[in-house]
Amino acid sequence: MEHERDDPLSVSVGEERLLADYLQCPVSERRRRFLDTLSAAQLTGLSRRTIQWWVECGLVAAVMIGRRYQIEKGSLLSHLERFAQGLE
Repeated sequence: MEHERDDPLSVSVGEERLLADYLQCPVSERRRRFLDTLSAAQLTGLSRRTIQWWVECGLVAAVMIGRRYQIEKGSLLSHLERFAQGLE
């Protein structure tokens, strides 16, 4: 089944894997590997809405925990690098 962003209950295989990874991490490792949107915005100097939009568009990997995104820091940094190089 193809993943559709319009369906809030639809989850891709990659998102399932990331969620499992998130849940299995010790809390101390989660804090190193994942950022909420506010922390990601502060790190990048961008707005929270821009970070949310990147997640919603699938440009950065994140999982929804409750009503908040937990963004994979490595994915965010990779996207920023590609963006800075003009690849996105």
